[in-house]
Amino acid sequence: MAELFPACLFRRMTGFYCPGCGNTRSVLALLHGDIFTSLRYNITPVVLGIVLSLLYVEGLTYVFGRHRKILPRDCRFWWVVLSLMFLYFIARNFFPYLIP
Repeated sequence: MAELFPACLFRRMTGFYCPGCGNTRSVLALLHGDIFTSLRYNITPVVLGIVLSLLYVEGLTYVFGRHRKILPRDCRFWWVVLSLMFLYFIARNFFPYLIP
C-alpha cells in the first residue's frame, strides 16, 4: 500500500512528521471501523469527521424547524481546539506511541 503513494517531502527533507503524515492510513482505519488505530495514525480525520457530523445534525434540525446549535460558536473554543491539534502535531515527533 505504501508504494502507491509518494513519500512525504517534508518528512524526507526535515526528518519530522508533517500534520498530514498518517492521514491516508487514518482514513483507511476509519473505513474499517478501527477508531483507535485511526487516532494513532492521525487525529485530523476523526476530528474533522466529528465536526462535519455535528454540522450535519445542526442542518437537519434547521430543516425540520427545530434549529439547535450543537457546535460552539465562540472563537476561543476553536482556538483551543486548533492549539491542541497543533501541540499534537509537534508532540508526535517526540513520543514513540504517537508516531504514525
